[in-house]
Amino acid sequence: TDQAKQVCDGVVTAEEMVRAYKDNKKAIRKLTNQYDYFIAQATIMPQIATVFGRVFGPRGKMPNPKAGCVVPPNANLKILYDRLQKLIRVQTKSAPSIKFAAGTEAMSDEELIDNIETVYKSILNAIPSAENSIRDVSVKLTMGKPVKVESHAEEEPRKGRKR
Repeated sequence: TDQAKQVCDGVVTAEEMVRAYKDNKKAIRKLTNQYDYFIAQATIMPQIATVFGRVFGPRGKMPNPKAGCVVPPNANLKILYDRLQKLIRVQTKSAPSIKFAAGTEAMSDEELIDNIETVYKSILNAIPSAENSIRDVSVKLTMGKPVKVESHAEEEPRKGRKR
């Protein structure tokens, strides 16, 4: 807990978890809205699931072992904290589209292109069969009309889809 208090933005101890959050959904919701990611010690994960699971689960905030957020008691949290600071989580629920701010009007075209390419490549790496999943890319100003970005590569017709 000493290392966690030095590295992380907020720390909830096992005693505090039971005392302050056990039957207090309002406090748990406030905690959920306050932080993007939660790191849990593996030894108290069952207690965390019992106390926080009903609120954290539906919001996708439950500490995930696959993301490295469930750690052993003596883990180096600084490395995990730095990695989580650079992490962006994208979820699409009802509309299968991703919208993000690529820059400002004051930026040069090269800077905007670099920002858009970085996000595009990270999306390609994150989703399975990405080339078939991305239909089109558009760029727009805040109050402007969207402009479709044309690909210079030869487009192959998609299988199973009418044009």
